Amino acid sequence: MLTSLLAQAVALFFVWLLLHAAKHKLMPDNQLYYQALMQDYAYVPQALQSIAAVRLIAGIEIAIALALLLPVSKSIAAVACAALMLAYGALLAAQWFQGKRDMDCGCAGPAAGLKISPALLWRNVVLATLALFAASEPYVLGAELWLSLALAIVFSLAYSCWEGLLANFQRIEAMRSR
Repeated sequence: MLTSLLAQAVALFFVWLLLHAAKHKLMPDNQLYYQALMQDYAYVPQALQSIAAVRLIAGIEIAIALALLLPVSKSIAAVACAALMLAYGALLAAQWFQGKRDMDCGCAGPAAGLKISPALLWRNVVLATLALFAASEPYVLGAELWLSLALAIVFSLAYSCWEGLLANFQRIEAMRSR
């Protein structure tokens, strides 16, 4: 029962994460940022370097998030979420190994200021692992749903805090190196 509650909370956390990511991509002020970012990423095909492609990726994130909410599609959506996290991680790794260490990752929009780093690579591995964990258990319906929702909110807050701490750490390191 506890495992199912945790898996459900993780799935609900990914609903928030994917919708949050899609929101950033769909904001009119951010679309040119994401288009330019995709042009900077190596291995992104030319066809995926347009605003329409940014919207398509946001649509995929929304579709996975909505599928995570349905018991019938949760497991498949969680596996798709894991694949998406690994794909994003692979793109981050490609940039890192090419020496583009001062490049925005694009993880949380232009205001986040997160740069590609090993911490982000590991984060994506952890996220993919968590998504696979979410795929492993069925939804728990009933009174326990509220507990899973509360845990998902805690996970979302912890994730946001971690991202903020990482961005601040990167800013401090950049100031020290000047």
